[in-house]
Amino acid sequence: MQNGKVIHFTPNVSLSHADFVKRTVGTLPSDAWVGSATKNDGYLTAINSYTFYQNQLPAPPEIQSVVKAQFC
Repeated sequence: MQNGKVIHFTPNVSLSHADFVKRTVGTLPSDAWVGSATKNDGYLTAINSYTFYQNQLPAPPEIQSVVKAQFC
C-alpha cells in the first residue's frame, strides 16, 4: 500500500513478503506499507509484515480503512 491505495497484492500465500516486494517493486519505498489481510471471526484485518516491521500487530487505522475498502 502506498499513498492511500493498494498498489500491489497477490492471493499467493506461499510467497513471502520479502519475495513479493522484490518481485513487484524491488525495494519497499519508505512511504509504503506491506503486510497481510486476514479474516478473523468474520472481520477483515490488515496485519503488519514481521519481515519489514518486526511485529505482526494490526496495521494502523488508516491502513485498515484502505484494505477494507479494497477487499470488502
